[in-house]
Amino acid sequence: MESNPSNERSHWSHFYAPANLTAANENGPIRLNWTSAYGAGGGITYKIYRGSSLIKEGVETNTYLDDTTFNGVNYCYQVVAVDNYDNLESDTSNQDCAPSEYPYTPQPTGLSAACVNRGINLTWDQLNSFPTVSYTYNVHRSLEPWVLIGHTAELVAENLVFSQYRDEDGKDSTTYYYRVSAVNVETELEGDPSDTASAISLFLPPNNLTATNDNGVIDLTWIATGGFGEITYNIYRSDTNDVSKDSTQVCTGISVTHWTDINTDSGTAYWYMVTGVDAFDNLESAASNTDSATSIYPGDARPQKLRAECVNRRAIVLSWQSHPDFTPPVTYTIYRGTGGPKTVVATISDTTWTDTNVVNQIPYYYHITANQVPGNPSNEAYAISKFLAPTNLTATNNNGLSINLSWNSTSGFGSITYNIYRDLQSSVSTSSERITSGLTGTTYSDTGIAFNTKYYYIVTGVDSADNLESQASVPAHITSTHILPTIALISMTNLEFEADSATITYTVTNGPARQVEIVIIDRQTGQEVATIIKTVGQNGVCTASWDGVWTNEPGVIKHNGWYSVKAQDMDVDNSLSGWTATTNDAYVDVVHIQQPVEIEYTTEGQDPPVLGPHYHITYQLTKNAFVVHKIYADAGLSVLVRTISSSVPRMGEGFERDITVTDYWDLRADNGSFVPNGIYYWQITAHYKSDTSTVTVDLPVQPLRLTDLSTVGIAQSGDNAQINYTLTVDATVTIKIYKPGTTFTGNLYPDGNPIPTQGSTALVRTLTFSRGEGSHTESWDGTNDTGQAVANNVYVMSIIALDSHN
Repeated sequence: MESNPSNERSHWSHFYAPANLTAANENGPIRLNWTSAYGAGGGITYKIYRGSSLIKEGVETNTYLDDTTFNGVNYCYQVVAVDNYDNLESDTSNQDCAPSEYPYTPQPTGLSAACVNRGINLTWDQLNSFPTVSYTYNVHRSLEPWVLIGHTAELVAENLVFSQYRDEDGKDSTTYYYRVSAVNVETELEGDPSDTASAISLFLPPNNLTATNDNGVIDLTWIATGGFGEITYNIYRSDTNDVSKDSTQVCTGISVTHWTDINTDSGTAYWYMVTGVDAFDNLESAASNTDSATSIYPGDARPQKLRAECVNRRAIVLSWQSHPDFTPPVTYTIYRGTGGPKTVVATISDTTWTDTNVVNQIPYYYHITANQVPGNPSNEAYAISKFLAPTNLTATNNNGLSINLSWNSTSGFGSITYNIYRDLQSSVSTSSERITSGLTGTTYSDTGIAFNTKYYYIVTGVDSADNLESQASVPAHITSTHILPTIALISMTNLEFEADSATITYTVTNGPARQVEIVIIDRQTGQEVATIIKTVGQNGVCTASWDGVWTNEPGVIKHNGWYSVKAQDMDVDNSLSGWTATTNDAYVDVVHIQQPVEIEYTTEGQDPPVLGPHYHITYQLTKNAFVVHKIYADAGLSVLVRTISSSVPRMGEGFERDITVTDYWDLRADNGSFVPNGIYYWQITAHYKSDTSTVTVDLPVQPLRLTDLSTVGIAQSGDNAQINYTLTVDATVTIKIYKPGTTFTGNLYPDGNPIPTQGSTALVRTLTFSRGEGSHTESWDGTNDTGQAVANNVYVMSIIALDSHN
């Protein structure tokens, strides 16, 4: 940077540079302060130099904060003053330097990763002291053992407040490596990443499968697995020890972790294995361990193959088979317990029974005896009375505008309504925010969301019989990804004669948009001539119409020619897309009378001129056309007074759009007589083939005329001068007397009086009268407006008349 030599000033001895410049770090930005320059001829502003680079000019105070710094860099500054009087610059100030030192952003510690229900749960040590949030977290994921932030790593989550995250967007059986970094909320600086933690995304199989013979049937139990969606189970069986998924599938789609195989033969050994199926993507897990049992039926007669199943929170259904040795009629006694001794709960003759006297979440154990062999019980069966959760909760994103939820119903003793809970964490539960309750249907649209945010949901049922809330569904999650709506295509049809409007067709993608703005452009001038705003149903293929009117111009204007169209949409957050324009122009070719039209009086005479008997109407046509004028005496256009038709076409506006046409009406009716005073309606219609354009204007016919004007001076008439004139209609008459020799500019005041060249001092006297139609004589006594007599001389006079139509 070159310093400026001192400057000799005509009005000051010297323009002194700023002094005492200091630079100091303020948590990263550098604060500059200096003593003001002086000796300027006008106001002072300052230029800030960092090194040799000008980083800011026009600074009006003697302090400045440089917030474009990087951590750990030392910066040096100088300041120059500018005299706004003549833009002269002062010498440079002293130089001062300071390092940029941003607050330290700590490195997260304690990162761990574990696969749980197919997803990978991450936890780390919390840096925040709630309710104060000093840091947010970014999670980076890689397929490589060493994660390089912003390089080989993928940013899978950002702006997290809590020190936990569940990653459910990985591929099954894949190892992922993670690091977490903290971001200082105040400085927005991201710190160093944590150490790496890794885990394998696995759909774990069910485990601890056991098979047990019970009076010939085989009871299976196992420990559940988990996934992204509802888990059901498939059971495979073989009569050899090589059971696999190629073996016989004896059961599918069960949601509990126990099952009784009643299709067994006594003395046969069976091998079993179990797999889980995730409803999220129908993925089947690997197989559980295998286990076997041999079916041994008792040698004596007894009820057999008893099975229990919970169908809803109020009912457990039992079914069994009779023994071939029983002789009808047979009655069965049902015993029930909750883990201890059983008691009789029913005696029936059927082989099915529904137990409705159950309590939620209680396991019930059953066996059955027949009256013919009361000492020989069946196998034992059990089921847990559960208010089952709604199933198959799914979430779909509606372009970030809403998240649509649907689920399968559950059942209970009374009618069922549903509650929905939402969370930003995968640990969503009934302690999370309940966003709605009392739903009677099995769908819901969540509109209270933000763009590009991951949400987790669960749904529960509520039984109206006792307001008991069911178990929660398996969570569903989705990100409210939002893509800005855009105009993909736009086109416009031609607007030709006989058509009322052109059709504009456009396609809104990723809608709906809050509104679409359509702009029509005149290709001849490049001018934007019309704007159309559409707000309803702006999604997919949409249409608008344009009648050819230039809405950006006053009046009702159309011009034939070529036009293009462009459009942009406004998103729900008021952000705007770019403009999309037509690829092909459309043309307008219609007959139209431009509005407004101009109607003027004609004048007659020279000394002075007065209004003549004709009304001139001047208008502009978009193209050559025959024109018919019709004068009506009523607003309903039913009393026709005069018709005036052109024998040849009137000329259109031409290429330059500047040609006008003038026609006139002589105030006569079709019978040749003058029309009386009143309000008339002048209708103009232009015809081109079958295309027409019509304009109707109001016309007050009250042709005020001031005639027969003469004056007589005071010496000739005695004590008063006389002004004689005749009015054609009632009017207010204003007479102004001016000093001798007064001249006029040729222009008029708004009230119609002439403007004297000498200004208002030329005026001597103003006389105003309200007069009716006919001849009148006014007098002036030779005094001014203050009542003083004026000197003898020749004075100048003006006279105007103003009727009720101004």
